[in-house]
Amino acid sequence: AAEAITNLCKEDDYLQAAADHLSGLLSPVTAAIAELKSFQKAWQIAERQATDRDSRRLYTALIAKATTEITDAETQLESDRSTINNARFLIERQRGILSAAHQASKLQITDASSGHDCNGKGGNAVDLNFETKVGATEACTLTKAGANPNYGPRKPAIATLTKLKLTKIEDIHKLTQKAKNALTSMTSGCPQSSNSRTLNTALASCNVRASAAAAWTHTAKTTHTSQADTDIFKGDEDTTSCHSSLSAVDATKPLHDQLAKALCEALKVKPRVPNTLKTQTGENLASDEIVLLSVRNCKPKFQTIADITNADQTKGLKAYITNSYGKDAGKFEKTFITSLQTTNAQTRTESKTESKKIEELAEPKSLAVTLSHLEGKRIKKELEAEKKSEPQTAVNPQKEEKCKENPIEECKDENGCEFKEGKCQLKMDTGTETNGKANTTGSNSFIINKAPLWLAFLILAYHF
Repeated sequence: AAEAITNLCKEDDYLQAAADHLSGLLSPVTAAIAELKSFQKAWQIAERQATDRDSRRLYTALIAKATTEITDAETQLESDRSTINNARFLIERQRGILSAAHQASKLQITDASSGHDCNGKGGNAVDLNFETKVGATEACTLTKAGANPNYGPRKPAIATLTKLKLTKIEDIHKLTQKAKNALTSMTSGCPQSSNSRTLNTALASCNVRASAAAAWTHTAKTTHTSQADTDIFKGDEDTTSCHSSLSAVDATKPLHDQLAKALCEALKVKPRVPNTLKTQTGENLASDEIVLLSVRNCKPKFQTIADITNADQTKGLKAYITNSYGKDAGKFEKTFITSLQTTNAQTRTESKTESKKIEELAEPKSLAVTLSHLEGKRIKKELEAEKKSEPQTAVNPQKEEKCKENPIEECKDENGCEFKEGKCQLKMDTGTETNGKANTTGSNSFIINKAPLWLAFLILAYHF
């Protein structure tokens, strides 16, 4: 690359190519994270909606795995993005310098528009006045948006870039055009040498008459201001270590040195693309630590496993995971990804519930209300199941009436009352009732209630 950078315009093109390369480095990472997040949201909804325990634990494991992948990828992405953005920032600063240098390459020295001054000089002196102007010629042509760069059709291999030529701020003046003012038609007396160092010596003894003529010519500098390369990496074959000349470079050093070091650090970035789980198989997942731990903790059958790295202990667990997620490469995607794209879920934002496709519920608000709605339905079912399993306790009408509508200060435990759900009501015991005289249990009550039948049986038995 350094050899190909023969002027500031080619330097600008190479820097633009470097910026484009760095901008695209993280695109696969951000795309994979976005896809994995969409799967994670779908799995969250599917887990809440699942009616069987196996499905819930399988989705729970996938959610845990996705969370880990996303967290790790985003942590690394933040670090990589900082490194790359620093290089891109310095590239833009350098390109700003090149823009200024390009303008400087158009500057031409010429006679001042106000003219030269002979007034009051006694006829034997003159003030020669000059000024700069922007000429029509320039060092090179900067690439415009949409035009082919100066490096031609073959794009530079930025990934293997080891050195560049960079314009230094202090060298911008070298790009101003060389100016020559040729004085002709002198009558006589001018020196015959070519190495006059000053205007005074160049014009010594010249006889200037009215016929004399002056003509300006300007020559733009079309070559790069630097003949030396700026090293980025240690060598052409070693792109793992920055060049030793960059070891002490910090924010106090010249921009071209800062840029070289920043490019080195950015080009060393190896983006970590997260596993979107899209191409997973049950066998792959059965070897994953997060999945193993999640399924083990969710399924009572495997909760006795103490060490998930022990092959003997995890044999059954791994077989369960492999079979549940599918052995075939396409089964996992079909069952846990593709099928969810056409699956509906119940959600509620207004007074009524509605059914929508899971993929339509990924937006944060929709996801939140859907998950809470599905969790509410699950809790309701659990409460109904608990209510059915509760033992039915006989209620004493007299005591219930005694507690009814009592204020909180009169709702006393010794009276068999309790203040609950905003009102005083009969305290429900666990089957034991105290009447102040005797203590009877549920079983005793059964015998007492059946006593007349038992007495009739004995009388009949006596007569027969």
